[in-house]
Amino acid sequence: MGLLNKLGAAVGIGGAAVEVRVAGSDEDDPWGAELTWGDTVRGTLHVHGGKTDQAIKEVKVFVRERYETRDSDGDTETVERQHSTAVVARGLPVAAGQSLEPIPFEVTVPRGLALGHHYSVGAQLAIPGAADGRGDAPFQMVLPAPQRGLLAALGKVAEFQPTPVISTDSKGRLGVTVLPESAALKKKLDGVTFSFADPLLVADDLPVDLEINPQENSLADHFKALLRKDLIRSKITLSRADLLAAAEGRDVPESLLSTLRSLLDGHLA
Repeated sequence: MGLLNKLGAAVGIGGAAVEVRVAGSDEDDPWGAELTWGDTVRGTLHVHGGKTDQAIKEVKVFVRERYETRDSDGDTETVERQHSTAVVARGLPVAAGQSLEPIPFEVTVPRGLALGHHYSVGAQLAIPGAADGRGDAPFQMVLPAPQRGLLAALGKVAEFQPTPVISTDSKGRLGVTVLPESAALKKKLDGVTFSFADPLLVADDLPVDLEINPQENSLADHFKALLRKDLIRSKITLSRADLLAAAEGRDVPESLLSTLRSLLDGHLA
């Protein structure tokens, strides 16, 4: 049976396995913890021996990203990427049926990851001559707290759609675009975009680029829109403390509501 077990481990049957446990997460929650850019994820890896003795060369932990792309023919392809990869252990012998001491890990969620993709903290056991053992603990990627607070406040100001359009880039810039929900607001606005050059900036006031896209109601308006001359742009600052208060589910500060109403004045009536 020893030879059969070794052959099975070589193709991924009965080999060593790894379980990922994220600190503070609910193991019964299929969606996992809510995390955002810059968060440090801590937890432990639990390695369990399979049906045969094996020698683990190294243990890696990383943030795994999965999403689907579709080509012009409509065919889909699953793309998988690894971020913030770290080796947390090397040279571990594991006997058949043995469970090793938990291995602590720490990994950072990098900036610029897109919302809407599937994410997990992944672990991999590199085992020479055998299939690698793999494990995952899923998590949800959410907006940073200041941007969640902005959406909460905007919902008090006007009837915007509850799900924003989020844009990110490799430099970590974050754009939050809200679209009108009510018929009355749709006659006034195509959308409003708040762009944060550094969405994780820890400062009393956060610099934001504001872009208001008015609705086109005449031929001249449509011509201006084609040339992107209809956009109303300005640079503003928002109170980080007010945004965090709104994100925490408390009453949205009146100072934040007043600021947003004054910025959008003329487009909400």
